Amino acid sequence: MLALAAFALATATSASPMTIGSNLAAAPNGGVCPVGGNGEASCSFVQIGLAAGHAAAGGVQASEGGVVTGWKVSTGTATPATASVKVRLRGLEGGAAGFAFAASPYEELPLSQPGVHLFPARLPIRSHQYLGIDSVVSGRGEGEAAAPLAYRASGAGSAWKWVPSLSEGPLPQAAGEGDVELLFNATVEPDRDHDGYGDRTQDRCPEDPKRHSRCDRVPPRAKLTYAPRQDFLHSGKIVVYVRSNEPGRAIAGGQIDIAKVVTWGIYSDRATIRRGQKRKLVLRVPADAREAATRSFAHGRRVTASVTAFTVDAAGNESGATVAVIKPKR
Repeated sequence: MLALAAFALATATSASPMTIGSNLAAAPNGGVCPVGGNGEASCSFVQIGLAAGHAAAGGVQASEGGVVTGWKVSTGTATPATASVKVRLRGLEGGAAGFAFAASPYEELPLSQPGVHLFPARLPIRSHQYLGIDSVVSGRGEGEAAAPLAYRASGAGSAWKWVPSLSEGPLPQAAGEGDVELLFNATVEPDRDHDGYGDRTQDRCPEDPKRHSRCDRVPPRAKLTYAPRQDFLHSGKIVVYVRSNEPGRAIAGGQIDIAKVVTWGIYSDRATIRRGQKRKLVLRVPADAREAATRSFAHGRRVTASVTAFTVDAAGNESGATVAVIKPKR
């Protein structure tokens, strides 16, 4: 009895790879894309159902999106008339009247070495999409050539077939084929940052779409320097300098405190910063804050500006914040 794709999905978490397609337990006993003489044939097959006990743990349709990072084909003995077979992985969505999306590069099958062959890939796939096989078969001499990667038996499985093989775009009318299991499967890994690299084996920094090597989790070190007295009540400007041991951004913000009772916000400043650069940041005091602070300062009340500065590196790590307490000039 066929287990339809919609019901053959295994439970998979977003953090775990899954394998979809055949479990490769059956022995190859047939071929696809037959051609006679010295001709060449191409075709595409997509498995839509498999007999119980023949599907991989993830079924025959992706239950979650991610990236195909590798795929396997199990081959039997090729006929003497088979000169060469090329195969590639093909992605489809929307059923038999859907859309064909990107495919992996073609791989040459080693026909003199029947068995399971593993090929690397980096093919994004979305939830509920199918994977199929594109095959190109070349014949020689007399007899029939075929790609020896099928198991044929009553009730083995059902598939869609296209001749010639598909290219990207809307799908032409598919032909149904029964009693066939395509002996291939693919490993789908999560892709949390949606950068097209599988989180488990291809992306060493799965939380940063701009980085695939090891994540930078070391925060930068920042140094803040400033004049302890500045004429910000007159100029409306507070100047600080930030130095960082990594390139990134320097950010400063702050407030005006009057007699430790009233607080006014001031405008922050930010700028890109090179490694080792001493970067000037200018914070501006709003007119209302300057007026209130100047009036209070003239009456002998304590007025200070508190400036907090830090840097952020290219990986998003923040340095510790440093605080400057600046008094107005008399």
